Amino acid sequence: MTILDVKAKDEKGHLYNIEMQIGPETSFTWRILFYWSRLFGSQLVRGREYDELQKTISIAITDFELLQESEHYHSTFRVMEEQQHFLLCKALEIHVLELPKYKKALEDAQTPIEQWLSFLKDGKDMQHDQIQKWDEECKKALEEIEHLSRDEKFRWVYEDRLKGILDYYSGLKSKFREGLQKGLQEGRQEGLQEGRQEGLQEGEQIGLEKGLQKGFSQGEQAGLEKGMQTGEQIGLLKSAKKMLEAGMTPQEVANILDVSIQDIQNLNA
Repeated sequence: MTILDVKAKDEKGHLYNIEMQIGPETSFTWRILFYWSRLFGSQLVRGREYDELQKTISIAITDFELLQESEHYHSTFRVMEEQQHFLLCKALEIHVLELPKYKKALEDAQTPIEQWLSFLKDGKDMQHDQIQKWDEECKKALEEIEHLSRDEKFRWVYEDRLKGILDYYSGLKSKFREGLQKGLQEGRQEGLQEGRQEGLQEGEQIGLEKGLQKGFSQGEQAGLEKGMQTGEQIGLLKSAKKMLEAGMTPQEVANILDVSIQDIQNLNA
């Protein structure tokens, strides 16, 4: 949520875009670059050459931590050659100032940037005697705030703006809770579905393995029994033939081997 967007030009002709953002946005860094390019490109009118374009500076002040890669509160970006570190041109300059990363106490603010950051963080509670040695522009800003605070219309605007900010954060919290609840529900549902699927797959695998094992076992048993029967029959036939060749009668062979006379007679058929 943007609470300030200022465009300005200094005595050198340099252009500035100053933006304050109180709430995080995933596309905010892209927006900084877009606003810079739009302001820079707006200079090019008919009859003007490219080398006449003025340096354009974007300043983004955030009330949240934007750049997770850095612990510094002030980050500066330019178009620079990656390995040899020289500038392509001086036309682009982007500054990101992250208020939560600025930790200095009010009395320790020395540079103009530190004083402005202290002013932005604690300006409403400042007193003139605390900033006697500060930059003159900061002093003027404090005087202007004191003047506006006595204006009833300004207080209405301020309170309305404050209400908008509170509503914004309340909406963010509500959306976060809704998203969290939805994520938990979807996670539970997905986990349950995956669990069922895994259970079915494991059950099928176990069932298949047990079925195969049982089938092999039964097959081995049946094969063994059949093999034993076949072996016994072959052995009886061989014995019967030898007995017959030795001159024994079929009836005698049948009696000795405990088989039917028909089986013995079939050997001679």
